[in-house]
Amino acid sequence: MFDDQYFETMLNFVLLREGGYVNDPDDPGGETNHGITHEVYNSYRRSKKLPKRSVKYITDDEVVDIYYNNYYKASGADKIKNPRLAMAVFDTSVNMGVSVAFPVLKTFP
Repeated sequence: MFDDQYFETMLNFVLLREGGYVNDPDDPGGETNHGITHEVYNSYRRSKKLPKRSVKYITDDEVVDIYYNNYYKASGADKIKNPRLAMAVFDTSVNMGVSVAFPVLKTFP
C-alpha cells in the first residue's frame, strides 16, 4: 500500500493498543474507533468531500489513510532511518499529538 517498509508493522503495533469503538461519556475525546476521535474522522471526511458520520463506521482503508497521513507522515516518522526511533515518534504523535512528537524528532540528528 505504501512505500515505507515499516509502516504496516508500526500501525499494527499502534492498533493493538488502541482498541475498537468506544463512546465513554467520561472520556474527553468522546466517541473513538481504533483510537481515532470523531473530530479527526470528520475532519478527514470533510477533506475528502464526504459527509460527516459516526466514527463507529470508519473503514479499514480510512483508518490506514488517517494514521499514515495525519500521524506518521505529519510527525516526520516517515523520514527517520532508524525504525525504533520512527516508531517512538509515530506512537508519540498518536498518543500525545504531532505537535509533541515533532519537537522530539528535532532533538535527534
